[in-house]
Amino acid sequence: LYLRRGDETRSWLVRGTVAVPEEPLDWIDRSIADIDADSVIRIALEPAAGVAVVALREAEKEGLRVQTVPEGHRVADQRRVDAIAGALQVLDFSEARKATAPPPDATPAGIATITTRDGLTLRLDLLTAGDGVWAGVGAVADPIAGTTPADGEGAVARAATIGRRTDGWLYRLPAYAAELLTTTLEGLIEPLPADGT
Repeated sequence: LYLRRGDETRSWLVRGTVAVPEEPLDWIDRSIADIDADSVIRIALEPAAGVAVVALREAEKEGLRVQTVPEGHRVADQRRVDAIAGALQVLDFSEARKATAPPPDATPAGIATITTRDGLTLRLDLLTAGDGVWAGVGAVADPIAGTTPADGEGAVARAATIGRRTDGWLYRLPAYAAELLTTTLEGLIEPLPADGT
């Protein structure tokens, strides 16, 4: 095995082995985003048809509260709401394709937006195709009042990094993230018991 360092003209005979990935996707960084669930202060899931799910975290130590629960209903499982906030934590794609060439059977599934405490907002335009969910991903930063300048700059930098990586691409989402980001309001709520508790 011969190696050459940088711009040097000299090659070196070395011993050892090189592990070469067999799959093309293993050669690239498959990370879409890594958003800590506890930093999420707003979630909006807007299905292609139906009522949107909007959840807010009003204080740092509080959980997310769904704002769009109709009268006579309640959230069936708060853990499900909190799980949605973690959908973008260590989010990797399993397949990618140019946004100009979506799967032929793709249909719009809705829009998911997630905003963090420092003002970073990710928008995922969701498509269903076959047995999977694909997403176009965009990021913007609008530092929120009360955040430190460093936090605001961090959000701007993260939005720029995500934008450079995702612009012009569609990503097939892992099954767990696809399920969470396509959650419907009907899937989160239940009628109040007859006694109203």
